[in-house]
Amino acid sequence: MLVLPIMGILERRIRERQRRVEEILEGAKRIFSTKGFTNTTMNDIADSSELSRRTVYLYFNSKEQVSLAITAAALKELSQIFGRIAKEEGTAFERLGHIIEAYQDMMAEDQAKFQFFVSFTENARSVPKDCEEFVSCEQSLLTIEHIIANLLQQGLAEGSLQFSEDPKYLAALLTFMVHSLAAASISYKGIFSNFDDTFITSLFTGSLQIIKQYVQPKQRQEP
Repeated sequence: MLVLPIMGILERRIRERQRRVEEILEGAKRIFSTKGFTNTTMNDIADSSELSRRTVYLYFNSKEQVSLAITAAALKELSQIFGRIAKEEGTAFERLGHIIEAYQDMMAEDQAKFQFFVSFTENARSVPKDCEEFVSCEQSLLTIEHIIANLLQQGLAEGSLQFSEDPKYLAALLTFMVHSLAAASISYKGIFSNFDDTFITSLFTGSLQIIKQYVQPKQRQEP
């Protein structure tokens, strides 16, 4: 007789927790964008979220953990997008191209979110490796590598891709290269005068095209 009321209470508590976390993360994104990560405090995050400092600390122990939670959400979204693309029609090479385009779109449409994505390695050092946010980031990165490795294997089998490395190794290498390229591009912005949004986008696009050419079979010329 008490099962339904208890379940109702638990569900409300879960929804309340999710709502609070979303409020904190949205507030954090706003203040990080305004003041920068280094100059932001937990008090700033609380003020931006319109919550008390005590409430924020109920869910997060540090601004690094908050930032990592934003990264975890972005990585999860990206892995879900990649998963949907991997199931589309077309050759593995075409789907790999669509994945690269999706990565570019995230960078172009929401640079604030993208900055949290590429800052994963920095903030991950400041939190316990068994915390929920770190585990979520790690799982999403492994999922992305698995999706790319499967596409590489499919492309090799069907002939739309050509490479000599192990697909799992190449997937990890490509993921690392793209992530490092994005992180470097964002880091250089504001330091060198020529690194504006247009130049960064062109560098990123050109580099991804080189990656695509590396795994694309060479076209045979007709005699």
